[in-house]
Amino acid sequence: MQDLQWLSGRGARRSPVDRLAGPRPPSSAATGRCPRRRPPRPSTQIPCRSRERRALSDMATAASWKRLPSYVIYGSADRNIPAEAHRFMAERAHVRKTVAIEGASHALMVSHPDKVAALIEEAASAR
Repeated sequence: MQDLQWLSGRGARRSPVDRLAGPRPPSSAATGRCPRRRPPRPSTQIPCRSRERRALSDMATAASWKRLPSYVIYGSADRNIPAEAHRFMAERAHVRKTVAIEGASHALMVSHPDKVAALIEEAASAR
């Protein structure tokens, strides 16, 4: 029950970013804000209505994780999805590589961007 204190509002007040991301890199921790980048605006990419409808109505013919190599990275201190659930799903999907970051929270891309980027680069270069 103590793990759910942050949900009920008891205990120290923390921002939603702190609850999800946990400790952040020093550059963003000093300002109290997460580093944000504005995505580039596409000049010619206008959504096609028929494509949007198809995306919601087309049925998948096979599970991609069964034929494509998968990679999993998760934090052991995730309060949204327990580490045991991450491990179970990774084993069930027969992932190529699983990385568990000790003490990391749910938003790994904020609290451990270097480790997330390293796994993405490894997966992109794998054969």
